[in-house]
Amino acid sequence: MSDQRQPVTVDDLRLKARRIEDMVRTEARRFAERDAAKAAALAALVVLAALGAAYYAGTRRSCA
Repeated sequence: MSDQRQPVTVDDLRLKARRIEDMVRTEARRFAERDAAKAAALAALVVLAALGAAYYAGTRRSCA
């Protein structure tokens, strides 16, 4: 049995590089979407906390 390996061509390397590039872009997109969702949730919590504090301050002022 002969154990001959085929030589690696420039096209093979180019194809492999394109696959890796696609994989990295996909992961970067997922990461960005995940961070965007976290930022939106945090912004919503901040707005709700501010509204709650304003409501509380308004009700306290009315009672005094």
